[in-house]
This record gives sequence, C-alpha cells and structure tokens, in this order.
Amino acid sequence: GQYRMVGTYDGESFTVTDVEPAEADDPPDDDYPITTPCDTPEGGWPVPDPSRDDDDDVIAANIAVRKDPEFAGLWVQHSLPGTATETGSLTLLNVAFTGNLARHEEKIRQHWGGPLCMVEFERSFRELKRIQAELSDKKFNIQSLWSDIDVRKNQVNIGVVVIDDFARKALDE
Repeated sequence: GQYRMVGTYDGESFTVTDVEPAEADDPPDDDYPITTPCDTPEGGWPVPDPSRDDDDDVIAANIAVRKDPEFAGLWVQHSLPGTATETGSLTLLNVAFTGNLARHEEKIRQHWGGPLCMVEFERSFRELKRIQAELSDKKFNIQSLWSDIDVRKNQVNIGVVVIDDFARKALDE
C-alpha cells in the first residue's frame, strides 16, 4: 500500500510515531493519468495537417522547442476523445512555455499538424532543472532518495529519508 509515515531518525534508525494512508491527491504514478490542461474545443480538436501527426512529428516538434529559454514542458495525451478528423488522430501534443504562446505555436506548427494544447506556466524547464540541482546541494542537509521534474504540474518533486527543522526552514525560504 501507499502510506505516509511520520517519525524520528537518529542517524541509524527510523522510529515511526504515526502512520496514515497516503493522501488521495498524491496518487502513485501508474494512477496519475496523462491529461491536458486545455478544454476540448467546440466541435472537437482540430487537426490542421493530418499528414504531420505521428510519433516522428512529436519528436520533431520537441526538438524544435526544447532549447528555447521559455520552454516549460511537453507531454503527449493518447486516446484523445473528440478529435475532429477522419484519420482518427488520437494524439494531443501539450506544450508549455513561460510566455509568447502565439510565437511558439507558429514554430510548433512547422512540425506538428495534429491536436495542440498551448499553456503558459510560471517556471521554464531550465528553471526547474536549476531548482532540482539546488535541492541536491548539501547545503540543505537533505538525504535525498530521488527527484524528478513534473512538467505537467510545473514543479520539482523530491523524496527524502528525513528532513530536519534546518532543512525545512531552508526549503521554505
């Protein structure tokens, strides 16, 4: 099962003081479906160029935008309902930037002709990577098990063995 455990760590062992089920809003990865932040357009998702809506075109669009300083993330939703196309395209490309969405959409459309959701996020992917690297720095006194970047939520996640008051205060700041 998934549980939240609270306790103390003395440098050698962890003493549990409280156990409760994991929070419902923090599901395991396999229960975290890939969705889009965009509403389905009236009439379904347009497919401007069905000849450019396959996996190779996703890769081309990804390469085209990834180095842009405003790039914040890219993910694909498959089995897309409400797609307005006779070819039955089932792939929605979701792309996030920190600004200038119209300009970025023009660049993406040079490579991707399928359904597209453009979204503006607060942090660029570069900023998320910087935060991730900073969290692994020893100055926070964190014993990290893992870290990842969730481009769909525009956040960095980190799993820790234990966190003390010093580390919690540093992270809060």
